[in-house]
Amino acid sequence: MTVVSLLFLGLVLSLDNARLAVALGAFGLSLRRALKIALVFGLWDGFSPLVGLLIGRYFGEEIGEWADLVGPIVLLVFGLYLVVRSLQSEAPEELDERWVLLGIPSP
Repeated sequence: MTVVSLLFLGLVLSLDNARLAVALGAFGLSLRRALKIALVFGLWDGFSPLVGLLIGRYFGEEIGEWADLVGPIVLLVFGLYLVVRSLQSEAPEELDERWVLLGIPSP
C-alpha cells in the first residue's frame, strides 16, 4: 500500500469524526470542552487502527486461508445481530439528553 493510498484511506475514515464534530459544534461547546473532545477523537483515531492491525495479524495467522470465508460471515452475523437488537428494543418516548441524539453517552 502506497503512502498516497494510506493518506486517502485515513482521510475517508476520519470523515465520520468530522461529521460528528460539526454536529457537536452546533451545541456551542466551550473551547476547553471542544479541545478535550478533539483530543479523545485523535487518540482513538490513532489507537483503533493499531489495535485492529494487531488483532488482524493474530487472526490472519490463526485462520490463514479461511480468512476470506470467515471475515464476511463474521460481519454478516454482527450486522444481523445489530438489526435484530434494534428491532427488539423500544425507542424512548422523549430524549432527555442532547448527547443521546448523536449516539454519544451522557457525560
